[in-house]
Amino acid sequence: MAEQPSNDVLRVVGFAGSLRRGSFNRALLDAARQLAPSRMSISRIEIGDLPFYNADVEGAGDPAAVVEFKAAIRAADGVIIATPEYNDGIPGVLTTAIDWGSRPPGAAPLTGKPVVLMGASPSQVSTARAQLLPLVRSLER
Repeated sequence: MAEQPSNDVLRVVGFAGSLRRGSFNRALLDAARQLAPSRMSISRIEIGDLPFYNADVEGAGDPAAVVEFKAAIRAADGVIIATPEYNDGIPGVLTTAIDWGSRPPGAAPLTGKPVVLMGASPSQVSTARAQLLPLVRSLER
């Protein structure tokens, strides 16, 4: 990420790996928005309408929800992902978002984009297992 001149606003998009209205991770993103410094804007984008990744669908042209999702990431200076932990990993809806955001190879909107990974959960280990190496590796593609 290039250094921002002092009068520029750092544009960040965030999405939660939970679709539940009362999600702790949606609340975490909202808290980040409220606590962000004045030179940072955080916009929440929704991922619930993204279809499962399918190379045949991609080959025919990205669906509208995917086009919007990718455009929001491309226009941002950085990304925040708030993930719950489902069965010792990340939820399928988040995998779908990362799959679309990491395509096509070499021109993916997530390529080279700074990403903050965070999570909230009432469990004893919170979202530690969801934030382990497999998720980080998928974001490095």
